[in-house]
Parts: sequence; C-alpha cells; structure tokens
Amino acid sequence: MNQIERLKGHCERIYGRNVSSPSDFAELSLKIRKATGRDISVSTLKRIWGYVSYPHSTSNEILSILSAYAGYRDWHDFINATSITDSSDFIGADIVKSSELLAGNRLQVGWKPDRICVLEYLGASKFKVIEAQNSKLIEGDVISCAVIAKGEPMICHEVTREGKLMAQGYIAGKTDGIISFQIIK
Repeated sequence: MNQIERLKGHCERIYGRNVSSPSDFAELSLKIRKATGRDISVSTLKRIWGYVSYPHSTSNEILSILSAYAGYRDWHDFINATSITDSSDFIGADIVKSSELLAGNRLQVGWKPDRICVLEYLGASKFKVIEAQNSKLIEGDVISCAVIAKGEPMICHEVTREGKLMAQGYIAGKTDGIISFQIIK
C-alpha cells in the first residue's frame, strides 16, 4: 500500500468509517476544517479518494492538511512516523472474506488505472471471472483468493484458464491496491 492510501486509511479511522459517498466527503471536509483550522474542498477530497478521476498528483500542502487531521505535524512527519513501522498493519473494515460468501454471489472489483472484474464465487475460495475490463485476467478464468480488502493488493494464489493451471499466483492492484469492490448479487 502506498503512503497516500495509508494516509487515507488513517483519516478514515479518525472519521469513523469509510469515505465513499458525496455526503461523506462533505462531512469529512467540515471535520478537517474543525480539527485543523484549514480547508480541503469536497472536490479535492473526491479526487484523492478516487471518487472522481484526476490525472495530477496531490500537493504536499493538501497531504499535510490530511496528515494534521490524522494526528501528525505534516506530510513529512506522517511519512517518517509510518515508515518506521511500515512492515505490518491491520486491514481495515472494508473487506470481503470468501469464507463468508455463498456460491453464486458476484463481486465487482476495481483497481488502477481502469481495471474492473466481475467475479462469481464458486466456493472453496475460488472465483470465476465473469467479466474483465483492461485486465490480464480474462472471462472464464478461475482464481483462488481468500480475502479481498480495499486499499490492499488482491493476491490470488492460483489462476486456471481453460481448465489448465496458468499461474501459481496473480496480484491485482499491486501498487495502489483494490480501489473499489461491491457485492452485486
């Protein structure tokens, strides 16, 4: 997970829940102003969280305001403080465990830059790819994956294509992690 994703996770813990709707962004903007005395617009928060597309990087000033909200002096303080204990972390609440799904459940998963897969749960931690957009996975592939967590890479320990083992592993969202998922059935 990159540092910005980690910072977003810290902010969501302070906020008390995942930030995922227009009202969440508006409320978070107000809470940031109240906690730090500094403003971040709703549209800027939406860009940082990937709710709307934005091809440019986030400024250090904005990252410093978010860092202050998360309890750090500024962006550099956040990086220094979190890099020391960076090798382990708890996974946030936005998680799907395959053991809690029923066969036939469908899950839409997205990762940067524009990858989307619809997966149908088969049981025993296996998913069939029903739809794939801009992914190395293709329709019909069967992947094995126990946990899918927002902000973390999706690690599949096996990929089967046309009944044959194609790969011993596959990582979706290797750099920025999974940015969206939802159970659609």
